[in-house]
Amino acid sequence: MRQNSTASCREPQFNDFRPKTIKVESVSKRFGRIELLKNINLEVPEGETVALMGPSGSGKSVLLKIITGLIPPDEGDVLIEGKSVIKTKGRALDRIREHIGLIFQGNALFDSLNVGENVAFALRSMRGIKPEEITRRVREALNMVKLGAIESKLISELSGGMKKRVGIARALIAQPRVLLTDDPTAGLDPATASAITKLLQYIISTFRSTGIIVTNAIETAHQLGNRIAFLYEGSIIEQGTLEQLKASPHEHVRKFIEESDK
Repeated sequence: MRQNSTASCREPQFNDFRPKTIKVESVSKRFGRIELLKNINLEVPEGETVALMGPSGSGKSVLLKIITGLIPPDEGDVLIEGKSVIKTKGRALDRIREHIGLIFQGNALFDSLNVGENVAFALRSMRGIKPEEITRRVREALNMVKLGAIESKLISELSGGMKKRVGIARALIAQPRVLLTDDPTAGLDPATASAITKLLQYIISTFRSTGIIVTNAIETAHQLGNRIAFLYEGSIIEQGTLEQLKASPHEHVRKFIEESDK
């Protein structure tokens, strides 16, 4: 495991570690008469991260929820390491989800629980994990996001940046092979947004996770993504590096990148 001098604790140790592949196959989704996603195909090889960009309302967050199985598509399938998220049910689906870390745009923290209970939430639903192991992993996850011993604090006592870090810690506690992030820097001031981007960069490197990051922040997409997929009017119309998107034959892509880069 590669060492990083900026880490505030030892890096997590994995048994039989292997990142997962993500494959979105011909996914479409309608809401009433609106066809929000149209025949989406996207493959993310193990250990790579794709930044998903596009105008508001283009379906980025919905696609992320379909990948996790939170929303069913009308057509198509999503495969995590060859296993269908859409067709799998019950405990078998739970086992797939145990490999997925999801960071919500609004953090989705439970105000009725303290920080430690929020971070531990996913582990408590898994079988065979002893309380002392949960306590150790909560502390390790909080250390990774540079929060330290704040388990007893209430969510209402935290700043926006701290809430974002707690949300990240909760996604990390299950040591995910797949990391899905919805607009991680939304609503943050530039300094905090930069710090969160650097933190995610370190986490992706440490866990070697396969990831999809929804963001319209150019710097975040450039730093975290191996490539960018551009979603426009329900379809992925361009994929490539930031420089390739700047030279895209699609005017919508070029204009969006230029305006976002100001």
